[in-house]
Amino acid sequence: MPKYLLIFIVFFLKTYIIYGQPAVEEKDIKGAKKFSVRNFNGESLYGYIDGGADLYLEYGFSDVTVTEFIRGKSKFKVEVYRMKDPEAAFGIFSVSRFRCLHQPTFSLFTCHNRYQLQVCRGQYYINIINQTGTPADSTISATLALKLVSQIKDADFNPAENFPGSTAGDLQNNAYLVKGRLGIQNSVPAAEKYLTGARNYSALIFASGNYLKVILSFKSDLDCEDFLRKVTSGESGKADTGLNSVWGIPLKQTGLNVLTFEIPVPDPVD
Repeated sequence: MPKYLLIFIVFFLKTYIIYGQPAVEEKDIKGAKKFSVRNFNGESLYGYIDGGADLYLEYGFSDVTVTEFIRGKSKFKVEVYRMKDPEAAFGIFSVSRFRCLHQPTFSLFTCHNRYQLQVCRGQYYINIINQTGTPADSTISATLALKLVSQIKDADFNPAENFPGSTAGDLQNNAYLVKGRLGIQNSVPAAEKYLTGARNYSALIFASGNYLKVILSFKSDLDCEDFLRKVTSGESGKADTGLNSVWGIPLKQTGLNVLTFEIPVPDPVD
């Protein structure tokens, strides 16, 4: 194949991937000025969010389209992150949502305050920021989010598949999904000591009464058994009902390669 033809094909595919994503167009915003669109993928994410790129890569990042514009006296930024799957998208949403005043119903997982609207839909995490926080600008953010959501046909993250004992309702109310050290440190740092030694896992953490429930799902039985050997000092390679780990906390196997336990809620920081 001629070299110039190969270059053209690669360019075409990249263009298709970028513009085949959910997108905000200039014609969608009446009176928009200084409209710009940028795209970052893979390691190039460091050029956009150097301090936070590692967190996205830990979850499974594909690319992000960043759209910025000015309308009147207001500046808007629309970020559409495509993650590797719905679980990764919910994970980054769960550790990023902040001060949710309400949850718009146009998608299952949303978080809206005056300045920011965050949405998780399918394999996409959407983050819309307005500079002023006025009701009018919040309405524009919601309109843009609704347009983006309408372009996404993927199914939402379903916790029942890998996290038995959890529901979508649990996820809507401050649940965290972590896949590594950075996710833990950005959500429930107190849980880190309980997950030390775990590999190739996803953990769903949410409030359950006076405790935090941790549903730990491994990719393989070998990963699960390896973790059990570590936390039980090699006493067992299986999680029998009522098994006590080195933490003195009951540990139960609630599914294939899935462990469930509850940890104390950390004291609030003064």
